[in-house]
Amino acid sequence: MMQFMAIRQQLLAQIDRGLLAPGKKLPGERQLAETFSTTRVTLREALAVLEAEGRLYRRDRRGWFVAPTPCSYDPTQLSDWHSYFVPYGGQFAWLTQTKKMADAAISDQMQLPPFGQVYEGEGLVCIEQLPVGFVRTFLHPDFFPAVWELVIRRG
Repeated sequence: MMQFMAIRQQLLAQIDRGLLAPGKKLPGERQLAETFSTTRVTLREALAVLEAEGRLYRRDRRGWFVAPTPCSYDPTQLSDWHSYFVPYGGQFAWLTQTKKMADAAISDQMQLPPFGQVYEGEGLVCIEQLPVGFVRTFLHPDFFPAVWELVIRRG
């Protein structure tokens, strides 16, 4: 096995066993290279593979961190985005909200009357201040009347 893959395996084992918790900063590259008795070039290969796999992330001038626990979201299920991502350390924030006449496809799916209005919203999911997801949704006005009131207060 190539050395960078062996380093990857060792780091991954520590993450999977909970020794390196989500959000935890790794030691500096120089220190890690010494710990694994390798060069920084080889260490960076291992870190890059773990980053590509979503297990680590890097912040400029701050170092390497263990990635948050992955979460999955089923958009076909009704859910409150504000509370759904909290267990993962996430936050949801609306970027835009508008009320407009629904197009034919949306009207059919939501069973709206002719010229029916719909709320269209776009939001961003962030975990540890990093954007990880974008949500675009259409809401039926009869079920979400407070959304429009919130938009009026913001506007």
